[in-house]
Amino acid sequence: MSQARPLRWTLTPRSVVSPFTLPNKDTSSLSGRGGAIWITSRPFGPSSSPGVFGRIADAIKALYIANNMGPLKKWVDDFLFFRFPPSAAEPPGFRYGLDEIYALADTLGWPWKPSKTRPFAATFRYIGFIWDLTAKTVEIPAEKKARYITKLEAWTRGARFSRKEAESVLGTLVHCSLALPEGRSRLPAISSFAASFAHSKSSFSKRTPNATVLEDLAWWRAELANTFCGSALIRPPAIHPVEFYVDASTSFGIGVIFDGVWQSWQLRPGWKAEGRDIGWAEMLAIELGLRLAIHRGFSDTHFKVNSDNEGVIGALDGGKSRNPEQNRILRRIVSLLRSHSLWVTTTYIPSALNVADRPSRGLEPEPPIPKAPSFTLPFCIREFLY
Repeated sequence: MSQARPLRWTLTPRSVVSPFTLPNKDTSSLSGRGGAIWITSRPFGPSSSPGVFGRIADAIKALYIANNMGPLKKWVDDFLFFRFPPSAAEPPGFRYGLDEIYALADTLGWPWKPSKTRPFAATFRYIGFIWDLTAKTVEIPAEKKARYITKLEAWTRGARFSRKEAESVLGTLVHCSLALPEGRSRLPAISSFAASFAHSKSSFSKRTPNATVLEDLAWWRAELANTFCGSALIRPPAIHPVEFYVDASTSFGIGVIFDGVWQSWQLRPGWKAEGRDIGWAEMLAIELGLRLAIHRGFSDTHFKVNSDNEGVIGALDGGKSRNPEQNRILRRIVSLLRSHSLWVTTTYIPSALNVADRPSRGLEPEPPIPKAPSFTLPFCIREFLY
């Protein structure tokens, strides 16, 4: 069974540069048996010291790897050592343990913090989350969920909040979204609310969040109340060779070419309103392409989706968009991916090479290919399409 052990450096990253002062900042160096490395562009203030610490931490990581202790991950001063069961050709037992980690550290004068050291185990806590190598999951710890729910309870209709309170909630939920990626589309409205204080003259001024902010916070409260609040760590399968092209045009609508067939949908008059624009239509094209794939029986598949809209590709890869209407589509896409065990990798393709361009303008593809049978769409999509 694979295991991991988190360790932390005793000192803080800022202490790395405490001996340096402004007069000697341009004459500092890191020296060793092979000579000295002069650091002429090193930050000298304590607040920017992690930049220097990173160089030392990278060197320590490389030394452990060179001594067959790893794989190894790190985040600033938090290190995570992994070890795996031996193969049939190797002696029984793990290749290294805590004694070997400490022995190399003592040789280098690297001070690990014993109070932050935990035994090697398949389940461990790192960067604030609980990781389970056996179940292949990551989740938010129970005590954190309880604390965050309490923090969100005050966010109700009519309540007013300061910039500090808004930024604190946003920071908390950004952290949570690392373990719960589907929550990323529930962050832009909260971020916009926090940013709305930017030109406020007083740090004590308070504002009332809009309905979208409260709706997203209610979603977060519900997720945090679940027994398991996290995600599965699954490696996607290899990309399937099936062709998958999507496009949209304001002159007609949406076109999709998938698995040797094509389909198109015409946008209804009045669709372009309330934040719905060409980016929204391009995102809807991806959703319709996925629904076509599901209708044709695909599951447990990794698709490469070809689109000529870089903004939509960025939003899909990032899991969020500043456009609320695009975010609604993103949530439906995430739901489709999860419920049918699908994965997508988006690829930009120039419009001139996008074979879905003609269907998006109401024309048949060239050369001709069969048209896919129509299928029923949910009402939230049908109201915008013929």
